[in-house]
Amino acid sequence: MSALELLDPASPVSVAQVDADQLGALSHELAAEHGARLADLFGDELEDGTVVVRVLYALDRERRYLILESALDGESSTRLLSSRSASSTSSSACGRQAARA
Repeated sequence: MSALELLDPASPVSVAQVDADQLGALSHELAAEHGARLADLFGDELEDGTVVVRVLYALDRERRYLILESALDGESSTRLLSSRSASSTSSSACGRQAARA
């Protein structure tokens, strides 16, 4: 699924429920391919302990906003954080290589 498919053509603000496993890929697509910027990030803990994350992206060229909403349990939040930490490590290594050049 493409991030742009989640936009409601009739509204300047779209909200889409996505699986936690899709957040990383959709975030990358929005930033790298569509020039979207991360505008805000919210989280709510439900009574059963599930955390609902809402990630707000601004697509400035289109004058639109997209909110990705995802329920995280302990397992999905661990995967999300570990994939983030792996990409941070990778970009840090790239930065060190560029500094040496």
